[in-house]
Amino acid sequence: MSDVNVMEPEVETKAAKKMVIKVTGPDAAGAFEFVASFAHGAVHSFVLSPEDPQFVAFAVHGVKQKLSDAGSTKKESVDSEAAVSALIGAFEQGEWGVKGERGEASPTGGLLAKALANLYGKGLPEVQAYLLSLHEDDKERAKIHNALRNDATVAAEIERIRPAKKEKKVSGDAAQRAAAALAGLQ
Repeated sequence: MSDVNVMEPEVETKAAKKMVIKVTGPDAAGAFEFVASFAHGAVHSFVLSPEDPQFVAFAVHGVKQKLSDAGSTKKESVDSEAAVSALIGAFEQGEWGVKGERGEASPTGGLLAKALANLYGKGLPEVQAYLLSLHEDDKERAKIHNALRNDATVAAEIERIRPAKKEKKVSGDAAQRAAAALAGLQ
């Protein structure tokens, strides 16, 4: 089960993550170790091996969640189907998933590829292929993509083309109560 270690707490800063999960494995027996480290110093860990009855249940839950996440962010049924189909295609090719920005189902799609295509006058498929070729390791490629997003010119283009956020609807009663609350502050 879970091992708990409480170490001396590190000084927390605003930039510190509350929690970091690290997964190592599989080892020779196919087991994975999960370590959850918390900013205040606590560490929990456990090992999950293929012989554990929960191993398959976790795998099934993870795939179901990933498929649900891929389709649930879309407004239209056909868009949900396209996102789920792309993810299933990635699974069938031995990949854990396809990553994009804000749930887009393309390997390097999303705002980064669109911004670079706009800035450099290239076609979106060409830029997507280029971004995919930057590194064969997904984590290293993601670091490069994040650095590209932080470039001032690229960041400005991403903000320019970013879709506007939907305004949250507020009921008339809630709006009146909010107005009365604000009036009470004057």
